[in-house]
Amino acid sequence: LVVGDIITIVYAPVTNITSGIINNYPSVSWQIDTAPQTTDGVFTLEVSTGRTFSTLYSSVSQPYVVGQTDYYSNFTAVGNLGTKLYYRVKNEKNYETLCGINLTDVKYSDTISISIDTNSINSY
Repeated sequence: LVVGDIITIVYAPVTNITSGIINNYPSVSWQIDTAPQTTDGVFTLEVSTGRTFSTLYSSVSQPYVVGQTDYYSNFTAVGNLGTKLYYRVKNEKNYETLCGINLTDVKYSDTISISIDTNSINSY
């Protein structure tokens, strides 16, 4: 290694695939292959009504937990039968380079589409 080299270390999450939700407080879970050794990062479950995530419908964050590979978050779903939502997990890792520079690396999981499959009386 020489001064100026940048080494990127990321945790690439894999999300569970959900086709439809049947209650108004669904749980989304994901796993990472290698457990964090420090708490210098955060996962954010982002939910949107569009694939571009230009506006977020819901956003829930949780910090890394040392030694933990399984994570989950819940969000509140509101809409009519057939309402389409999209979710992804944002993985934000903060670290300091050998030269003392603080960097943040951000990666996203696949975008998963889901729909409200039961809400026949529009109760949520």
